[in-house]
Amino acid sequence: MSQFHTYLVSCSLIYLLFIWYLQAICTEAGLLALRERRMKVTTEDFKKAKENVLYRKNEGTPDGLYL
Repeated sequence: MSQFHTYLVSCSLIYLLFIWYLQAICTEAGLLALRERRMKVTTEDFKKAKENVLYRKNEGTPDGLYL
């Protein structure tokens, strides 16, 4: 496998992870607004959603594994 091909594969994976996080944050923000019976999503919803998604991602990670 060439170095360029390896680079393209790693960029594709990073792109897919970014899309996954973006989708998870947007979905969570919408659910937060719905739980409060609102039809519009606010900036605060997105901030809380980001924290929730990142917290759930790190839930199973042992302490000290990543700095």
